[in-house]
Amino acid sequence: MVDMISELLELKEYNSLRPPQEKAIERGLLENTKNYIIIAPTSTGKTFTAELAMYKTLKSGGRVLYLVPSKALVTEKISDFKYLEEKKDYYVTDTKGDDAWDKAHILVTTFERFFFETLKNPVRTQGFNLAIIDEFHLLYDKFRGFILEKSLILSKEFDLRLICLSATFEDKEEVAEWLGNAILVTIPEDDREIKLDEEVIPVYDVPAKKRQQEIYTHLIKLKNHPYLIFCNTKPNCLSRAKGMKEYIRTHHPEIFRGKHYTGG
Repeated sequence: MVDMISELLELKEYNSLRPPQEKAIERGLLENTKNYIIIAPTSTGKTFTAELAMYKTLKSGGRVLYLVPSKALVTEKISDFKYLEEKKDYYVTDTKGDDAWDKAHILVTTFERFFFETLKNPVRTQGFNLAIIDEFHLLYDKFRGFILEKSLILSKEFDLRLICLSATFEDKEEVAEWLGNAILVTIPEDDREIKLDEEVIPVYDVPAKKRQQEIYTHLIKLKNHPYLIFCNTKPNCLSRAKGMKEYIRTHHPEIFRGKHYTGG
């Protein structure tokens, strides 16, 4: 087992394991076939923890499903796992190809696609051994949660081993019991390598037309490049990116020339 871990670390060009991986391994991740729920802050290594189990499954001749909530994440994860295709000849793909479900070693797809494809052709899913559930907290989402719940029920019917990943989660013990007494691995916020600072930008008393400029002004004053701004819709995201680009171009051309900004 140590050799396998060292091999994957070398493939990823990592120097050592991080707390989520160490704790999961200590709790038997690579020595049993139980389900796991891994809860750890963003950027602490949840995905690589899953990759350890994925790599063990692949080396044993098994196949892996990686389920995510959006098409954008499908593309991102395929890119993340390309090293296994390039260095170890494992076939990593989404569901678009005619032979994807039958031949993929790692099949990355959305919750919805997995659910409907499994209902249409259950035999396809029987060919997989492990399912990684990313963004597991969406189980509580009022719009998406029911599909994820049904997907988990289907996974249990096909005896898929489940490894669920989330930065935060409620009712951990109850859900772990529902998933066949899954083993919980919880990493505290203090183990985050890059600490997060929370701050409220006071725009409630600012006229609606000036709120975006107030946000941009406040962010520039913080001088903590880069920024990550979340929006609730794609149009809002594009609007914010274009607005900030124009604001920086006009009021802080030195930042714009220095390429501190990446729009979109």
